Amino acid sequence: MIYMEELKMVIPKIIHQTYRDHNLPNEITIVVENLKKLNPDWEYRFYTDEDIIEYIKRNFNEEILRTYQSINPVYGAAKADFFRYLVLYREGGVYIDIKSTCIYPLSEVIKPDDRFVVTQWQNGIGQKNEGAGLFSYLTEELEIKNGEYQQWFLIAERNSPVMKYVLDTVINNIKGYRAWKYNFYSYGKRGVLFVTGPIAYTKAIHNIQDKYLIRFERYDIDVGFLYNALEGKC
Repeated sequence: MIYMEELKMVIPKIIHQTYRDHNLPNEITIVVENLKKLNPDWEYRFYTDEDIIEYIKRNFNEEILRTYQSINPVYGAAKADFFRYLVLYREGGVYIDIKSTCIYPLSEVIKPDDRFVVTQWQNGIGQKNEGAGLFSYLTEELEIKNGEYQQWFLIAERNSPVMKYVLDTVINNIKGYRAWKYNFYSYGKRGVLFVTGPIAYTKAIHNIQDKYLIRFERYDIDVGFLYNALEGKC
């Protein structure tokens, strides 16, 4: 009999997290340390804003660096979105927002043959995140049931063709962005959602989901992920 832990996983056992610098708030430090303790067999990689610039210089071409640097620093979330796609494509593994965590060991919830994993919010009536991610553009125009695919955590193989498509889509969005271009575009948070964030991510996956092996789970908690570890609730 072959046990799951004896099977080599396609997903590299690497956890990626980012923060602007090394001065994490105490409560976030606790979350990070607990994440590491829960996954002692996983390599942990942390990137500051300075680390991100150096990483892009080492691993990508000048065009990618210029694209990253073209994002207004006011929109830090957009820079963070772009980097998570870059690092997951280049390295594979698991990206998790710094305030988020998993409640089960990653090796128990990620299957040996997983290549890309997608989940959605617990956003039904009366559920924990009621209404989250239910953008009309996704649910009505694209007809994606239950709304956006979450990208506060990402699970992907190295050189994933799915992540490559997401990355190419986002690069094109950044290069071609004009706030007035479409009636759903705007400045600020909404613009980020459409250009680099979960709406862009969801639309990209929706476009190619029938071409590649993607594991779809209804909820984040179905694969043991917790959006806000500071709340401590599933």
